[in-house]
Amino acid sequence: MMRQSDWKLVMENVWRDGQPKTRDDVKIGWWMRVMVFAVVGMILARMVFLQVVLGEQQVMVAEGNRLERVIVMADRGVIKDREDRILARNVDMDGEVVREYPYGEVVAHVIGYVGEVGEEEVSQGLVLGSRSGKMGVERSEDERLRGEFGEELVEVDATGKRVDLIGKREAVAGQLVKLNIDAELSKEIGRILAVREEEKGEYKGAVVVSRAGTGELLALVSWPSFDNNLFSGLPGEGKYKKVEEVLGDGERQPMFDRAVGGNYPPGSIYKLVTAVAGVEEGKVNSETSVIDEGEIKIDSYRYGNWYFDQYGKTEGEIGLQRALARSNDIFFYKVGEWVGVEKLGEWSRKLGLGRRTGIGLEAEGTGRVPDPLWKEKLTGERWFLGNTYHMAIGQGDLTVTPLQGNLMTAAVVSGKLCKPGLVVGEEGRCEDLSLSEVGREMIVEGMVGACSEGGTAASFFDFPVRVACKTGTAQQGGEEDDPHAWITAVVPAENSEGNRDDDYANGVVITVLLEASGEGSAEAGPVATQIARYIVEKGI
Repeated sequence: MMRQSDWKLVMENVWRDGQPKTRDDVKIGWWMRVMVFAVVGMILARMVFLQVVLGEQQVMVAEGNRLERVIVMADRGVIKDREDRILARNVDMDGEVVREYPYGEVVAHVIGYVGEVGEEEVSQGLVLGSRSGKMGVERSEDERLRGEFGEELVEVDATGKRVDLIGKREAVAGQLVKLNIDAELSKEIGRILAVREEEKGEYKGAVVVSRAGTGELLALVSWPSFDNNLFSGLPGEGKYKKVEEVLGDGERQPMFDRAVGGNYPPGSIYKLVTAVAGVEEGKVNSETSVIDEGEIKIDSYRYGNWYFDQYGKTEGEIGLQRALARSNDIFFYKVGEWVGVEKLGEWSRKLGLGRRTGIGLEAEGTGRVPDPLWKEKLTGERWFLGNTYHMAIGQGDLTVTPLQGNLMTAAVVSGKLCKPGLVVGEEGRCEDLSLSEVGREMIVEGMVGACSEGGTAASFFDFPVRVACKTGTAQQGGEEDDPHAWITAVVPAENSEGNRDDDYANGVVITVLLEASGEGSAEAGPVATQIARYIVEKGI
């Protein structure tokens, strides 16, 4: 602002002896007054800006520094088995809440594990720094398990120390997820597989156990496995002691879920599909028979029966039940020819092959049901009768997952194709296939014959109850490669007196696959027999 002496000087420059100065003098004086007022206006405007506009902003900044938003993580839901045994829970480890898996590697593939939320998951509503499911049920049921995070608005001092709680929104804990899986059955299967590895060396395989007629999944074990506790920073059991060891084993691939994701030629367990197609299409009945002469020759091609190729023997005249019991290739070559590839494919799909089962696990494979159009597009070659022969006995380009093989078996004995019930409440979603009752009984009796004296599954010959089964030896790779060993067996359900009668439609289905291990009867059969014995003893 201008001092009084400054104003006096200005006035003297404009007036002299009471008279105004010249026009030039007045003009100069006028401009000086404008400049003075402009300077004063600028100073006042600056004062208003600093005190009013920036003042409000500074208050907001100060308030933001004083208040802090804190995320409150929700407790992740517990996972339990059908008998309320805990499969996954939260524990405190050195002040940090981590996920613990009491049954470890025997249910690792089906339960999975959790990991930190990444940037890509934030857009899905997840909180950076929290944990989400990365595999198995932890992933498929993540939305139910993770709950809802809470928030706290707290006042802090200049050092960041909490002073007061301004407001709070409570976190909502995740829900309990209960599975149809039987943890103790899974543990016993893991023990059986581990003992086999000690005796015969490293191998790969899978076991699926379900209940026919409902689709309840009682066990889903992939081998080799890993201890999912390792991903929580907890000590693990089994071969692998560090996460890096699990991830680094490219040869055995322990994280690969072979039970739901492995695609394998099914071998002779597929003859159940061929049998159903033959019966339902009116090509096979109780009077139908084929003369087994050991082989069928078409031009320069030969299609033999395993019994003839290995022992030089034939079965003579043979019908459906005996053909199933003896896994006779000649009979099923002819049924495949009578039915045709289109109907074989149609019944394959009706029985759940060639597509996902709906279990909801990300690792699930689809398998493959080939047909002439598929082959021509892929290879440029036509489909021949020999391709139908191969498909009819579960060879060629046909592949299934162990889970599909299990549910297919359940569908054959029960007449219902069920969606696998992994989570309690999902079981029982079944489709009635309207199969012929007489034909289905014939097929089941043939399966009982396979597990009885004179059949192919010798390990079941002296079993305390009548088991229905089908063995499979699936060629793969080259002639010198060992085949995959299969067996799919049904332990009858208990009747009202507690005895296991002939109720296969509600029985327990056991499917075993051992990769490149040899014949199904000799390798997969003993594993299934031990599992079946446990099921009978425990009344599962």
